Amino acid sequence: MTPDAAAVENLAISFVVGDCGFFRLAKKLLPRSTRAAQGWIRYAMQNAVKSFVLELVGLPAYRHLAGRVSGEEEEAMMMNLSELPCSAKLKTLRWNLSGVRLQLPASATFTSLVDLSLERIELAAGSAPLLSRLVSSACCPRLQKLKLTKLKLGTLNEIEVLIEAGALLELSCNEIKGDRWNDLSLELRTPSLRVLRMVHCYAQALRISAPRLEELVLEDLPDEIHVDGIMADC
Repeated sequence: MTPDAAAVENLAISFVVGDCGFFRLAKKLLPRSTRAAQGWIRYAMQNAVKSFVLELVGLPAYRHLAGRVSGEEEEAMMMNLSELPCSAKLKTLRWNLSGVRLQLPASATFTSLVDLSLERIELAAGSAPLLSRLVSSACCPRLQKLKLTKLKLGTLNEIEVLIEAGALLELSCNEIKGDRWNDLSLELRTPSLRVLRMVHCYAQALRISAPRLEELVLEDLPDEIHVDGIMADC
């Protein structure tokens, strides 16, 4: 068998934990699963995987046990992907990473990525510019479908997220927020966008430039909405 014949094109990994019941067990599981997940992510990028799904489900409760998580343990739960390599083959990417804090890639590009889904992720402080970069045409020039679900952008400052994606056709946002209530500003520069769904996105301001938009769903309206130069106070 040749190396090409043995290559993995579609990779799906799901690590689902029910009620751990015991703090000691959770204390072991979360840091180890975080390290393992980080290894699988690097493997997928380095081995020309075309579809990659990674789920860590059922571990977030450990991080919220008040007063029982040390600084060293918090560091062990950080998934640092700042130096993640590029992938020219990846077309579909879905990460569901509950229970970890994620540092997004700083310079990686994904030139074939069409479908991106980020779910139940707490981002490291100051990650808004990295999130904007990740979903941009400069990083993902072929991105057509983007789903952002239950993202927490950890910072004490106001958050500005820009989605500037020329090929994007469909955008779904569900529960995106910062540490403080209503401190998020979201701007869309999406000339090809057809479908926009935003539910429970606690934004102070929303700016939309999407001249080809056909379907729009907005719940929990922001204080201000700007649509191609027109401002509406909600």
